[in-house]
Amino acid sequence: RSHFGSSLLLLTPSTMAGFLDQGLVNGTIAYFIFGLVMWGCTITCVAKETKNMSKAESVKLATILVWLAVVCMWLFWAWTYMHQMVPLIAPIHKKIVW
Repeated sequence: RSHFGSSLLLLTPSTMAGFLDQGLVNGTIAYFIFGLVMWGCTITCVAKETKNMSKAESVKLATILVWLAVVCMWLFWAWTYMHQMVPLIAPIHKKIVW
């Protein structure tokens, strides 16, 4: 039996956690907390009233920008993490016959 065939047997649905993998869940929670902290810092320290924008509009803009950035960073991290959970490439060893 080849190495490639035996590695496929190890990747059964019972061994794959998918979206409920503990590392993925912990990372998602960490990104959510990061988003809350950045959002709080942004609306208290960065959002200001100017002659072109009211404080409420500045808070809305900051909210959209912070959460859009956090979601994009989380998606990039989650895709990378999940891609490493089940690699697409596995070595194929050929049996040498003498």
